Amino acid sequence: MYNLSVPENIVAIEPSLCHKKYIKGDTITSIKPVSNKDQTYLLTMKDSGYYVIQISSLPDLIVLEDNKIQKGFVYGGFYSPDADLILYGFKSDYFFIWNETKQFEIVRKICGGPHRQWSLSHHYEGSNLRYRFIFTRSSDIELVQNGKFSHPDVLAAGLHGREIRDMAVVDTKDPTNKLLITGSEDTTIKVSTLTKDGNAKLHWSQRQHGSGLQSVHCVNENYIISSSAREELFLWK
Repeated sequence: MYNLSVPENIVAIEPSLCHKKYIKGDTITSIKPVSNKDQTYLLTMKDSGYYVIQISSLPDLIVLEDNKIQKGFVYGGFYSPDADLILYGFKSDYFFIWNETKQFEIVRKICGGPHRQWSLSHHYEGSNLRYRFIFTRSSDIELVQNGKFSHPDVLAAGLHGREIRDMAVVDTKDPTNKLLITGSEDTTIKVSTLTKDGNAKLHWSQRQHGSGLQSVHCVNENYIISSSAREELFLWK
């Protein structure tokens, strides 16, 4: 981390903070600001991991989120106008754009092996994602972009892919909604809002357990504890 508010006659700027091996994983593929007000950044990792990190005024780094996607190598990400986390990258011979918040694939395009050259540009028109993906394949240059019209993302949002083993319900400030935390055999913990009409709106999927969840319990209004096989026990804030 460097402080750029220095006199103009200073030739070399020394780092004000340097962390080595602060986060685990493979190569960092991108660092993008996601909130200027709170100085929050999204880091994506080549080994399918990603981090949301906040810079404090000390300065210091605070890891707000440490997670992994289901598949592939992550090369970047951004947030949608609805605050969904969108990640993109490659798996095998195809490129993908993935909605991490709602857990579904937006785009998949076969684009060849690992020696490709590529570029992605994107923007939103209202809530609709517009993208342009260009890449080299053999001796060709190919361009992919979405059309003028878009279709609904999903007909009905899903939850877990395998048996739900346990759940916990937490009261919120809104008396019509409750926070629903579920643990499943698919090794994920999911955070949803349980509305008065019985619907569950998914907000987040956390992948830290290495085996199927056994139980999820509320400690208090701020903490959840979860357990799984392989002697795993996690405390979540």
